[in-house]
Amino acid sequence: MDFIAFLIVNAMLFIRPAEFAPALLGLPVYEVCIVACILLSAPVLLPQLSLNAFKERPVSACVLGLLPLITISQVINGQADTVIETTIDFIKVLLYYFLLVGLVNTPARLTRLLSALAMFGAAVSAMAVLHYHGMIEVPALRFEETGVEDAEGALTALKRLGSTGLFQDPNDMCLMLVLTMMICLYQIIERKRFYWALPLGLFGHALTLTHSRGGFLGLLIALGTFLLARFGKKALPLGLLVVPVVFVLFAGRQTDISLNSGTGQSRIQLWHEGMTQFILHPLFGIGYEQYAEVVGQVAHNSFIHCFTELGFLGGTLFLGAFLTAFWPIWKLGPATELLADDSLRRVRPYILAILCGYGGGLLSLSCSYTIPTYLVLGLATVYQRLASDDLGQTLTRFDGRLAQRLAFSGAVFITMAFVYVRLAVH
Repeated sequence: MDFIAFLIVNAMLFIRPAEFAPALLGLPVYEVCIVACILLSAPVLLPQLSLNAFKERPVSACVLGLLPLITISQVINGQADTVIETTIDFIKVLLYYFLLVGLVNTPARLTRLLSALAMFGAAVSAMAVLHYHGMIEVPALRFEETGVEDAEGALTALKRLGSTGLFQDPNDMCLMLVLTMMICLYQIIERKRFYWALPLGLFGHALTLTHSRGGFLGLLIALGTFLLARFGKKALPLGLLVVPVVFVLFAGRQTDISLNSGTGQSRIQLWHEGMTQFILHPLFGIGYEQYAEVVGQVAHNSFIHCFTELGFLGGTLFLGAFLTAFWPIWKLGPATELLADDSLRRVRPYILAILCGYGGGLLSLSCSYTIPTYLVLGLATVYQRLASDDLGQTLTRFDGRLAQRLAFSGAVFITMAFVYVRLAVH
């Protein structure tokens, strides 16, 4: 019953029924669902908050560590009046993450959750695409328009697909689409369920309609990671076949990636402003959700966003969450064959692809504190936990040595980001 309640929470999170049914507007539908899920899941939720659990799941330690830094950054920067509200908002995100890690405790539940996420994604994508083409009318949908220069230099308005709620922005929607596309590939390739080609086509078409370069970059990274993890030495020849096809299918604004002009250069300028603020406030940052207030826009890079708002420790913890999510699963490598559970062996390349594709998308988007980010981190944590149980040994532990490595990684990232931005900014 607790897992079913969690699936309902995800359905409310993705579909947002209040935005399609005006009668539900103003009703705390999602809040009621997640509170019910928490009450049903207390026996598995509480153990995730133990010291031993944090030692065995470094991702969870990094994620929880962001909470006090969000509070500290606000107090130090004179934003004490908003501390309670913003702390509660992030606690809601953490509750979702720990529910996922606690409830998805078997390989069967992991595959069921992946299937459910793809179905929920298909529902919101289908409604958005049908509305985009004028086949249905969804009042809650308001598509973004971007000015694009044609061959003669004239500006034309480009309508970009988005959905509702968490995926209203075309770029945010792309992160969801890349995730669900990897799930469809898992269903087709590993489980031989070829009817998943239908939602895969829907997601691919929706991705083209977003005209998002960040989404296309995330897709390329996800596909590259999948090929390497799934096919090993055969990945290069397969990539030479797959990548050109992907560029042809998404030809247009998405494949026109330039850092010297347009949105590419404007984002580098935003990163440069963030780096400048980080140098001025290296310890605790400029304050939670203050990037847009200080710089004028969000960073359009979740990692730089965190370093700038929460300081070195906060940025390192956010970066560390992705590093500790990725590395233990990647280094499992040949040992994957030792897993007794066949579904765990087969799903590994797709979990890595989802994680890397999403992380790649975050390089051009600011989604540091949103639930989908912690959904992806939660999926990786769940896989590590299940693989550790299957092998009878912990894949990685949070100890002093790991903390030193994360601090070094944070220093390397911020140094490389600073050097790159100084060289690339115009």
